[in-house]
Amino acid sequence: NKISTIFHLDTLKSQIHVISVESKIITRPSRAVDFNGGYVNYNWNYRSNIDTPFQERNLSQHLITTGLNFTIAQTVPIIITYSGRESNSKYFKDYRDLRVEFNVSEFNRLQSQKLSIYAEQLLAQLRNPLTKPSLDLVTNELSKIENWKNQKDIENMVIQANVIVLDGGTYDSVSHTMDTAALSKAKDFLAMYEDLNRKSGKLKTFKDSLHKEYVQTEKEIVALKKLLAVNRSGVDKKEAIENVLQKHDIRDRRLKKVYAAASAIRTFAIGKTVPNYSELSVKNINLNGINFEYNRGIYFAFSAGAVDYRARDFFYSKVKRKPQFIYLARIGFGAREGSHFFLTAFKGKKQILSSSQFSATNIYGLSFESQLVLKNHRLTGEIAQSSSPVLINANGNNEKSSFDISDEKNRAYSIKLNSSFPKTRSKVEAFYKYRGINFQNFSSYYTNAALHQWSVRGDQYLFKRVIHVNASAAKNTYENPYLLTRYSGNTVFKNITASFKKTKWPGLAIGYMPSSQLSEIDGLIYENFYQALNFSINHQYKLGVAQAFSLFSYNRFYNDARDSGFLYYDAKNYFFNQHFQFLSYTTDINIAHTRSRDYILTVLDAGASAKIWKNSVISFGVKINQLNSSSVKVGLYGSEKISIPKVGELNAWIEKSYLPGWKGDLVKTGLYNIGFFRVIN
Repeated sequence: NKISTIFHLDTLKSQIHVISVESKIITRPSRAVDFNGGYVNYNWNYRSNIDTPFQERNLSQHLITTGLNFTIAQTVPIIITYSGRESNSKYFKDYRDLRVEFNVSEFNRLQSQKLSIYAEQLLAQLRNPLTKPSLDLVTNELSKIENWKNQKDIENMVIQANVIVLDGGTYDSVSHTMDTAALSKAKDFLAMYEDLNRKSGKLKTFKDSLHKEYVQTEKEIVALKKLLAVNRSGVDKKEAIENVLQKHDIRDRRLKKVYAAASAIRTFAIGKTVPNYSELSVKNINLNGINFEYNRGIYFAFSAGAVDYRARDFFYSKVKRKPQFIYLARIGFGAREGSHFFLTAFKGKKQILSSSQFSATNIYGLSFESQLVLKNHRLTGEIAQSSSPVLINANGNNEKSSFDISDEKNRAYSIKLNSSFPKTRSKVEAFYKYRGINFQNFSSYYTNAALHQWSVRGDQYLFKRVIHVNASAAKNTYENPYLLTRYSGNTVFKNITASFKKTKWPGLAIGYMPSSQLSEIDGLIYENFYQALNFSINHQYKLGVAQAFSLFSYNRFYNDARDSGFLYYDAKNYFFNQHFQFLSYTTDINIAHTRSRDYILTVLDAGASAKIWKNSVISFGVKINQLNSSSVKVGLYGSEKISIPKVGELNAWIEKSYLPGWKGDLVKTGLYNIGFFRVIN
């Protein structure tokens, strides 16, 4: 009968936990190289005169940057970038830089995509094909049993059978005897009924087990789907999948193949690169060579190539520089952004003095860096030892380079603290560095002077982030390889700023901060530092149908003629801007007024721009200039920007205006700019 068939379901239980993951990751046919788009940007600008301490006329520059994205074998994405500049300036250096770089972000995106495909296939396998059908079958058969037991006739039969067993049979009123045949049938019925109850109990237990497993699997599937739906990193997805595999005792080696070891590459570039490792080894220098960085538990980095200053490459463009190069290797444990221990070794040639009369010096050294990260606090310490450079003593004899681990003159150390306090909305940064008189690396250009550098900075938000206050102080933190050798200074540069921002309220900002200026005297470059005061107030609002924006700013330089190659020393600057944006056009009114000891300059500027066609914007304006009560000079400017489908965006700017001259008059100046930009798909 139908009831007896359900007792064979016990054999299903041994099959419920059999899971086989045999599916293959679906990929399209692989091609050698796929082009994924890019961009090209060209810009030409011309200046007939410039109002800086660097006197030049008819200055012209051509600038081009290009970036192209490729994927090799649908696995390795790369970016090829090119940037170049050609100029007729005696200061600007022409350059052509090419870089081939492993596209880390795109690779991680591809890895995350592969993990999502793998996880989707894993989801299908987590649902055991026997669980749901077995649960449905058991539930159905249990329902049949309960329905049969709950029939009125069956309940009466149970009662009657129990009475017959208790009475020993049924009494025959005709023969006045007990009918034993009825007793035997009652016992058989009650035995069958009890056996059915026992089987029903087993089925209920089996059903509960199946239901629990089914619900648990569905919860895991829902959780994994949520994880895949969120834009998470490949590492997070991999860890979630590993947890599921481990929980279900699934062994699948394909996960390691899907999430390749290359996902731990932070940087891999050949060509023009900018290595940035630590304060006492190599920090933000331009390198023509190779730069590689890997970090997954173990940290490893390697850089090698020719050093190019390029920090301020518009100096000494015609001077032949001495060849400089660097080799660096770094190894350690931990994540670079987290707690770690790194050992760095570097070696190379460095032009210690900016003058081309001196050859590059061999230097090498070691540094050890340790970082501790605890929630919102980061403490970084580093100690380094270098070789001493070749020096010339008072008698004119060369002192050979040497490396002595116990020599404190060749030692340097630094410590840095970054802390944030979310409850009070506060941030604190502190930094200190000491370097011995003979210590050398590729991050510092001080020479023949023991140096103490320090800086402190604090940020505080008040009244629900409406007010922001920032204050800092620093000493000996400015370095430039192109400037004259600068020994340890005593000037402490102060900086304090405060701002106010609230929705529908005017914004305020005030700051007292350091500033610097470069100037050329007899072929030598000097950099002067001084303090400046800045104040601004702005407000965005609606005026009728127009969106309006108003800005007023005040600036004051606290310097004198000895600090500046400009006429602008000890100057007060006032600036006002009024902007209106209508549906089809915008207008701007600017007023600039500069007052110094030797001159008073006022510039009135009024301009407008409008969209005249679907893909074209044109603008024009007038500038009225007056210097020291001299006659008024009127200048004009205009621009055009047009987007051409399938070609790109063209823009042009032309201005005929006036700039203050060295003789206290206004000098006519022409400014031209032509640009082109295109996104390549």
